[in-house]
Order: sequence, then C-alpha cells, then structure tokens
Amino acid sequence: MIHQDFEKQMNEVLARNRPLRNKLTSKLLQIRSNPNVGRRMKGVASPDLQGVIWRVQVGGRSGHRLIYIWLPPLNTVIPVLLSPEQKSKFSYRSSGWEECCAQLFEDFSGGRHEAFAVWQDTSESTP
Repeated sequence: MIHQDFEKQMNEVLARNRPLRNKLTSKLLQIRSNPNVGRRMKGVASPDLQGVIWRVQVGGRSGHRLIYIWLPPLNTVIPVLLSPEQKSKFSYRSSGWEECCAQLFEDFSGGRHEAFAVWQDTSESTP
C-alpha cells in the first residue's frame, strides 16, 4: 500500500536525486517480500505505534532513510517517509515522522482507504 502523501513526498525527493529511484524501488520490493528487513524505531510515544514503525537505509551506508509501518496481522506495509537528505544529515527530531505515522495509521485503521493505493513498480527497465 502507498499513501498519496508519501507518493508526493517521494516524488519530490526523487526529482532532486534521480539515481535514488532504482534503489528505492529495489528496497520497496525487498520490504514487500520481507518487511522484517529494517529495524524497529525506538522511542515511539504512541502505544498504538510501538513495534509497528520500522526504518531502513536506501542507497547504501550514506544513503537515505525510509520509514515504514508494518502491520503483520494484515500483512501490510505502508511507506511513510523517505528522508529528503542523506541519513547523516537527516534529523528525526525535526522531520515529523511520528506525526506522519500516526496520521497514516489512523487513516488505514479507520477505514479511510481512499487515500491509499497498491504500490506498483514503475521503475524504468532500462538503465
């Protein structure tokens, strides 16, 4: 599943960093087949979100962060935020990731599925 807000934010980041597109596509496919590939986020304030928010690197050690929600009972992964800057420059404190997660979780669990779509791999097949 992909939320329209994440899709917009992802496209903004990819417009500034075209080489990241294929790496992100590869990582999303990997997460879709094995959501446990990332690391759980620690220090999540909301009890509803504890244990369901994960993060993973995209583009190697100096790449970007991808934050996603994994709902194992529903076998659903929802990407939330692709860091606009590389991980060394990315601040969790100022990014608003927890508020984004809370809103997406509320939309999904509240049945407001019109804001979501099934993610399609639209990467170019040629290098």
